[in-house]
Formats: sequence, C-alpha cells, structure tokens
Amino acid sequence: MLSRSWQVERLLDCRIPKSALAARKKKARAAAERERQLLEEAGEAEPEIAAEADAAAEPMEWLTKWKTLGYDECTWESEATVGEAAVRAFRKREAELAAEAEEEARYADSDGG
Repeated sequence: MLSRSWQVERLLDCRIPKSALAARKKKARAAAERERQLLEEAGEAEPEIAAEADAAAEPMEWLTKWKTLGYDECTWESEATVGEAAVRAFRKREAELAAEAEEEARYADSDGG
C-alpha cells in the first residue's frame, strides 16, 4: 500500500510501455511473414488482414497525478501501482468525455455548423 503522501489523485493518460511495443512489433512481423509464406504456398495474391491482439491483454502504464504533488511531478506507473479503482475511474471519465464530444458533434451537425 502506498503511503499517504503517495496516494493517486487521478490518472491523466495511458500508454503501452516501449518494451511491450517492441514485442508486439516483433510478433506482428513474424505473423506477417508466416502469412506471406502461406499465401505464396496457396497461390493467393491478396493478403488477409490479421486480427489484432486483444488490447485489454496489453500491459499499460498510467500517467499518474499524485496527491500533494504538482503536475510537473506526474509519473508513469503500472496498474499494480495505481490500483484497479483508479483505472476504472479513468476509463469512466474517458467514456463520459467521449459521450459529451459525440453529443456536441451531433448538436453541431443538426445546427448546421
């Protein structure tokens, strides 16, 4: 458990760590090469689009605003560090913002500009 001075205030953003991105690219290159070889063997000219890996399975890092610290001291942390509740709050807030933006876009379209 984090000490009181290191409590999460809110999560600001998320990203896939560089190490996970490198592994994903390597896996994608290998899959593309296997697919190319299979297509050549089958005599097909058009490659099929490979299904993407489940995004939820990717390890994520979270840009964390800590209580008692300023925004210039935000850090990238793992989900294990920030906690499941903070991640749920972030995703809920993101969904609400997306819904608001969609509503504003619909209103702007119906208003003619």
